[in-house]
Amino acid sequence: AFIAVTIGAIAAGILFSKALHWAARRAENLDQRFMASTLRGLGVSGGLVVFTAIFTVAIGFLELGSVLRGLRYEIPRVFMIIASAMFIISLIDVVSAFVRERVGEDGSHYDRMVVTMIRRILRIFIIALVLMFLFQNLLGVNIGALLVGFGFVALALSLAAQDTVKNVFGAVSVFINRPFVIGDWIVFKGEAGEHIGVIKDIQLQATKLLDLNGNLITLPNMLFI
Repeated sequence: AFIAVTIGAIAAGILFSKALHWAARRAENLDQRFMASTLRGLGVSGGLVVFTAIFTVAIGFLELGSVLRGLRYEIPRVFMIIASAMFIISLIDVVSAFVRERVGEDGSHYDRMVVTMIRRILRIFIIALVLMFLFQNLLGVNIGALLVGFGFVALALSLAAQDTVKNVFGAVSVFINRPFVIGDWIVFKGEAGEHIGVIKDIQLQATKLLDLNGNLITLPNMLFI
């Protein structure tokens, strides 16, 4: 009975996910991109919720001993938390896509870059919360000690990768001060020499400039601080 209901749970979750993906394709055909993105995100997380609900019934058919009895509730709870995290991440993607679509023309590239950075930070934050919950509740790991260890590791990595950190701060300086945008012609004089050209791309680590000779010059963002 457990195996049969579990197989049914997997089938129901897949069918639910495919149904919402089909609805998402229909929405795309109607040029409703945000609705399509929402349905696609719901398809993944909702399929996991459907599976978890039916799988909880399947676990009820098992005769578990005193040691494993707690898993009857812990496993479904873990699945529900993962599904909730996936749903929140999909909502973050939908909202960020909507904001990127609605940014103004002036400095729009900077605005889109800031939205992308915030989206990535929020996704990492949600994933980190889920991982901390799983470590603490399933493996019994002391989160406080783990965070202290990660702090020392992060300090060591930051000392070993000072140029990378400087480039990120340089990108933040460019985003805030906005001395140029993509398409602007600039004259650069600094440690990387003197270059005259047009800005082709602005990334977190470097800015790309196409000079008068057609060469693509990569300038580390820390040179703009």
